[in-house]
Amino acid sequence: MKQCLDLIEEECAAPLTVTDIAGRIGIHPVRLSREVRRRFGQTLGEYAHKVRIRGACAMMKREATSLALVAASVGFADQSHFCRVFKALVGCTPSAFIADVRSTRH
Repeated sequence: MKQCLDLIEEECAAPLTVTDIAGRIGIHPVRLSREVRRRFGQTLGEYAHKVRIRGACAMMKREATSLALVAASVGFADQSHFCRVFKALVGCTPSAFIADVRSTRH
């Protein structure tokens, strides 16, 4: 399982699928999916989204850049999908997150 999680962390910006990851670590995709669900209570895709959003938050705290660039940098195909996932996981929009980060710096 550690190999799987390390792979997602290291290559979170890449379009990884369960089949890709399973093949690279040498187990069947169904077994991988079941094991992730059993251990973490979420799908592999949900885990990958959390890793990507964590990376996006770190990026937005470090530098001022466009949301489209942030989204692309952490592996989202488009900004709107990034914004929907971000809001679902963080509880606010990326713009509100950035505003909050900037207000705490001053």
